[in-house]
Amino acid sequence: MLYYVDRFLYALLLLSVIIFIEIIFNFKRVTLLKIFLLSEVLCIGFICAGNIYCLNHPFNRWLIDFPTSILAILALFTYTVLYEHRLNRSVFIFGITVIFANIALYVVSSSIFGLSSDVNLIESKDLRYTIFASRTLIHCYFIYQMYKLYKKINSKYQSQNIYYQKIKNWSIFGVLSFFLLLPNRILKVLNITDNTVYILSFSIAFLFILLFILFRPRFLNRASLEIILSKAFNKDGQSKCTIADFEFQFYTKCFYLKIKTTLEEFGKEINLSPDLINKFVFQNYSTNFNDLVNKARVDYFVALVYDGKHTNFTIEGLAKLSGFGSRQNLYAQFKKFHGGNPSELMNSIGNQNISNLPNIR
Repeated sequence: MLYYVDRFLYALLLLSVIIFIEIIFNFKRVTLLKIFLLSEVLCIGFICAGNIYCLNHPFNRWLIDFPTSILAILALFTYTVLYEHRLNRSVFIFGITVIFANIALYVVSSSIFGLSSDVNLIESKDLRYTIFASRTLIHCYFIYQMYKLYKKINSKYQSQNIYYQKIKNWSIFGVLSFFLLLPNRILKVLNITDNTVYILSFSIAFLFILLFILFRPRFLNRASLEIILSKAFNKDGQSKCTIADFEFQFYTKCFYLKIKTTLEEFGKEINLSPDLINKFVFQNYSTNFNDLVNKARVDYFVALVYDGKHTNFTIEGLAKLSGFGSRQNLYAQFKKFHGGNPSELMNSIGNQNISNLPNIR
């Protein structure tokens, strides 16, 4: 059985690396949610590597117990950010307290009780009951917070928002995945489970958590939670604007080339509120309004260069023609939506007359 557990841990370690890379490339925005998901995957990979090491070497609590505690805290942080759009103060204080309490406990066990890191503290006669009491309290608080989150997921957001509905089942699956860690953790605290069985059951829970992260709703990758979960996405706030109307005002009449391209100004053109415009743009173009404007400007700039306009204008002049307020702004958006920089594109085109121009709507 030990052999299969070892192979399973290697597979989980590889899966965690793949998911870590997938999040980096597919999650478009650097948000707290992205940071916490990456941290969870990193913790799982670290724990798997630690368990592989401990299967063939003495136990080390810094490799197993400590990152497991951090993983549980990250789960609370993730759900708090997901449903409250910020890191709840009480949850944050609890998480930091648990982390520092673990560090203090490990330091005390080594300096005062003389226990090396390869001794499982729950097996120590001097600290067994202290560990049992502290971890029981932590588990109770964790269960309480996860229960609160479950209630919020299952009832409060049941009918308010179409995007909450999409992540409801995903969120509940995540809660249940993390709950799989608790019974086995309690059995370990009580010291009534075999070490190999303990590692295997934990590994199965980790597999569910990794699948939970991998199969997250795709819209979480593309826009901020404030936009996705705003009241503009309520069922009773559906937009009456058609794609034809939107693209006529935005592309055909070249709204994106105007210097002042705010939501309010565009709202006057199509008679929609800023919230409804945000909703419409995200539902039909999978991005936000500002990014849609800047991408259209970059496409226009590229078309101008392919059309040979760079031989008649400076790069500042082309930036102005494309709707950018400055050369610096052009460079920043060009790198984001095209890659490289405008000068490289202009040098590569030279004075060639190329007929296949990039598409501008």
